[in-house]
Amino acid sequence: MSYEGSGFDDNRPVDADHKAETNWRLIAGGVIATLLLVFIVINGEDVEVDFLVTQVSMPLWLVIAATTLLGVAVGYLLAGRRHRRRARAKKS
Repeated sequence: MSYEGSGFDDNRPVDADHKAETNWRLIAGGVIATLLLVFIVINGEDVEVDFLVTQVSMPLWLVIAATTLLGVAVGYLLAGRRHRRRARAKKS
């Protein structure tokens, strides 16, 4: 049985010495997420946050979480832009 396009093929020989590749990005992401979660949990006090025209009091964990989400969003958008630029360069 063959699963077309999935990378699985029952007709290929099984290699007993084959080791699955380690996904270092996934491991690093898990470590960073765990450290971030610990950091958020231990920083629960309220802080004053200055925006352009106002000042608000909010829990520090919320500031850290919001800043992290903004950073992830910016990184995602920049990575997409980089990917599109490389794809256009390959076509040329």
